[in-house]
Amino acid sequence: MGYNKIYIQIFDSATGTAASKANITLSSLMNMATMYHASPVEQADSTTKDGYFVGAVVFIMATMEPTDTWTLTVNFKNSSNGKAGIVTIPVSIKSSTNITSFVASDSSKLFTTYIPIAKPQVGINDIEFTIHQKASMMSFPAVNDVSVEMTPDMPTMGHGSPNNVHPTLTANGHYKGKVNFTMTGQWRITLVIKKGLVTLGTTSFTIIL
Repeated sequence: MGYNKIYIQIFDSATGTAASKANITLSSLMNMATMYHASPVEQADSTTKDGYFVGAVVFIMATMEPTDTWTLTVNFKNSSNGKAGIVTIPVSIKSSTNITSFVASDSSKLFTTYIPIAKPQVGINDIEFTIHQKASMMSFPAVNDVSVEMTPDMPTMGHGSPNNVHPTLTANGHYKGKVNFTMTGQWRITLVIKKGLVTLGTTSFTIIL
């Protein structure tokens, strides 16, 4: 669950040549016993980076076999030869605490995802979150018009930390800031999400150093 980078390679089946330019559309689908729904998706660029087309999917719930299962569909057209295709891949999604959801004060449903720090350490760390809104069962657009106030603290120690920088929008629902971990242990990161002067809601994540 949460934010997952997706790396795609496309090969010509006759020549084995890897495509470096293509139009790609990613889509995710959760097939539940009584309904379907999608999840937030970031489409891949039309050119490769280090040999891969790179996109992302934010899976909002875990797979629960056999009733609730995810598929990832890749629809592509190779720009060099015009060949097109589509492939649907079953994916198994594990439970995670890196994504939270809540009904905001304006009645919208928001999904906030913590993109894990690769190697969290004592001191100043870059930290990143994504925010998406549920517009419908099949549409989860990025939220680009909110502000985020971030407060780190250690619940078991009863203290926070100085010199933190609130996450601000970079692009496409991504908010980046800086968090100061003053010691090892369990930290709680609390986010207050606002639109103008209105508080939409509060959520939190746990990070262990």
